[in-house]
Amino acid sequence: MKTKKSITIIGLTITFLIIGLFALSWIYKTEFQTFLTETAKAYGLIVIVALSFLLDFIPQYISPHMLILNSAIIKIPIIETSIFVSIGGLIAGIVGFELGRKYSKLEYDTENRKKIKRYLDKYKKPYMAIAAISPLPYSPLIFGSLKIPRKDFYIYGLFVRVIGYLGLGLILSWF
Repeated sequence: MKTKKSITIIGLTITFLIIGLFALSWIYKTEFQTFLTETAKAYGLIVIVALSFLLDFIPQYISPHMLILNSAIIKIPIIETSIFVSIGGLIAGIVGFELGRKYSKLEYDTENRKKIKRYLDKYKKPYMAIAAISPLPYSPLIFGSLKIPRKDFYIYGLFVRVIGYLGLGLILSWF
């Protein structure tokens, strides 16, 4: 019983931390974007991998798409940026998904949760694909906690996400 209570406390702490980070990234959106831009300009493409990892791993309002869009503004090569953002996104996606699968204790025992599960089973692939190529909320941790099959996540989540990053970089490089 004590273990279950500890897991609940840890889960609530992480949830409030993520909600707090989301709220701060929304409230201080301009400052956060400026920080990302200046950091990428100062430290180069390797830091873009780290920033992309953090932006994909921690659910928040600003997506890694902003790194690619900002690369055009700050004169960092767009194609290289989209490749490095893709690498960071792949690492974050795999780590987040596996952590969500392994440590999540979601149970679908109530009727309400069963309805949610049926809905997710029906629409998870389209939602993952749309969220992967757009700045919609995309969280590998949540996808993993929902016990989405690895194959589905890798195809409709990670693969589509990388194609979206590279496609955005390619489109921006033409302009």
